[in-house]
Amino acid sequence: MSTSESRVPAIGLLAALLSTGCFKIDYVTGPSAPYPQTDEWHHIGILGLVEFSEPVRLDTICPGGFARVHNEVSPLNLLATTALGLFTATAGFWVYQPHTVQVYCKSGQAYDVQLDGDGMATAATRLPDVEPTADAEAPAQPAAE
Repeated sequence: MSTSESRVPAIGLLAALLSTGCFKIDYVTGPSAPYPQTDEWHHIGILGLVEFSEPVRLDTICPGGFARVHNEVSPLNLLATTALGLFTATAGFWVYQPHTVQVYCKSGQAYDVQLDGDGMATAATRLPDVEPTADAEAPAQPAAE
């Protein structure tokens, strides 16, 4: 077997991997905390019809409500799917499809930020938490001390 013939399967595998796509989708309901409350894999398979892991419980992760859910098939997820496909000699994508799920809770934090003449922050003071107002359109104001 020549060198060029041995490269054909490798090139085919590379082309197959590059032709598949990773995807991501965000469900956003409002401002969120800067870091996710949870970052985990959600395991599904059999063409997406079967969940191998429990559903992501937003009410448990963020009792005060979620602000954003980020769901993606990352390159690492795709690698796991491809490895399973190679190991089982099947098209791994229909057997197992892990997704990475990140849940961001509502932050509920507000700060009074002092800016210098160039617009750079020089100090920040956390404002007290406030209860939501009856009028959801009106911005919440900190309670007077």
